Amino acid sequence: MKLEKSRRIIRVAKKILPGGSTFNKTAFFDEGKTPFCLVKGNKSEVTDIDGNNYTDFMNGLGCNLLGYNIGFINRAVEKEINNGCLLPFASDLEIQVAKKLKKLIPSAEMVRFGKNGSDVLTQAVKLSRYCTNKKHVIFGGYHGWHDWVIGSSSRSGGIPEAEKKISHKFIFNDFNSILKLHKKLNGNIACIVMDLVARYYPEKNFLKKVRDFCSKNKILLVFDEIVTGFRINKGGAQTFFKVTPDLSCFGKAMGNGMPISALVGKKQYMKKFNDVFYAMNFVGEKASLAAAKVTLDYYLKNDVAKEINKKGNFLSTQLKKIIKKYKLNNFIQIQGMSSRIIIGFKNNLDSDFLKKKSADIDQIVRFMIQTFAENKILCNLSVFINKSHSKKDLTKFAKIFDQICYKISNSKV
Repeated sequence: MKLEKSRRIIRVAKKILPGGSTFNKTAFFDEGKTPFCLVKGNKSEVTDIDGNNYTDFMNGLGCNLLGYNIGFINRAVEKEINNGCLLPFASDLEIQVAKKLKKLIPSAEMVRFGKNGSDVLTQAVKLSRYCTNKKHVIFGGYHGWHDWVIGSSSRSGGIPEAEKKISHKFIFNDFNSILKLHKKLNGNIACIVMDLVARYYPEKNFLKKVRDFCSKNKILLVFDEIVTGFRINKGGAQTFFKVTPDLSCFGKAMGNGMPISALVGKKQYMKKFNDVFYAMNFVGEKASLAAAKVTLDYYLKNDVAKEINKKGNFLSTQLKKIIKKYKLNNFIQIQGMSSRIIIGFKNNLDSDFLKKKSADIDQIVRFMIQTFAENKILCNLSVFINKSHSKKDLTKFAKIFDQICYKISNSKV
């Protein structure tokens, strides 16, 4: 692999950009052994600045569900750019996109838009506090970069202690951990925020228990569907698991790579935005709304989620066989949902997603990422499947994973 231009950009980037990049997933791509700068994408492939092509399994961290450079989305975006994509008043595109979300998502009686997941999740928390007149929020998993969630992580610099004291983690699939927090906080909980399939599927009756508990105790249930939305099911995880929250947040695949998100929810709560201020200069930008409109249209007419989960099931099965073949079950785990496979490690299950890995795990992760890159696959061990991936792409991924596991099992890392 020729990576001269990538290496040059790394040197410059580290001098002018804190951390070397505004994209926060490049920590394992900054040693000059893997691509660092990409210039284009097409379907399931991306091209780096040195001209190397890779089959991409990162997909903008799950945003590009259909793949890159999709013609009908490009045309819709281009039309709005030519019309002036940021005008001072609302456009009818907002109504059209909201109606499509209502058709797809059970909890979507009303809609407010954002530009990324952190926007709408933080507004969901603020709205919950206002509607319930309670201040504490409990959550499980990673939900963006705002204070209410990052305050309890290992990277909580700059967040006041007062914020940390009103945000609390529960243990996913452990209903008792929620009961304990409820008792500790004397019931002063505004909302429970949860990602339904971060690393594991919810166990039997867990979601129903939480739903009933929230209803009984006047706590708003908020589903973080930024990743699961349109990926696990065209109507989101709430359709897949048949549990309807009070509020839910969608993004990523909603615009197939264009920056747009949505907070959707029951009318009785959403109408309270008359009293809760929420405004962003770029939220009505029409190019992203147009992308969302045609993308959601495609999801309504085509069961993309079913197709990509079928592909993911195939790949997941192959990876599990390889792990078993090399007797690595007590070390490497296949986690997550079928369309977003996580290659995880049994001794690294800390719920703090931002915490640095142990030195041993860090070395193995780098080895895996670099081996995939050398074989023209882009992957950071969070494996996003998109509609453009072919059986050949998936088979090649499994083949390289086999080589990786062979070397790990023989201590050649």
